[in-house]
Amino acid sequence: MRFSTGIPLLDVCLGGGMPVGLSLIHGRENTGKSCLAINILKEIDHSQVTAYIDLDLGADPEFLGDRLKNCIYVTPYCGEAAFETACKCIKNGVKIVCIDSLNNLIPLVEINKNVG
Repeated sequence: MRFSTGIPLLDVCLGGGMPVGLSLIHGRENTGKSCLAINILKEIDHSQVTAYIDLDLGADPEFLGDRLKNCIYVTPYCGEAAFETACKCIKNGVKIVCIDSLNNLIPLVEINKNVG
């Protein structure tokens, strides 16, 4: 089973859209990964709850709110909190969870070490 990215040519290249399951959107900074993720969330059936876990703090919640119905928006303080939130979402039936960005999955120990 696959679902649309909202970009027809990309859907063709992916063999019919994004596969269900774990997917990683990877690339250099400022190449549109977050925009692609938001676009994918926007394409999901609005009756389904989705989650956007923003470690980049780059998304505007008002922008997301206007375009994403039934989307949980979370800004965790560390990598562990991001994964904990993702696990809770999945356990509670959220079908699509986006963690943006893996580059910022900094463990709490590292954050405390840099502060101290």
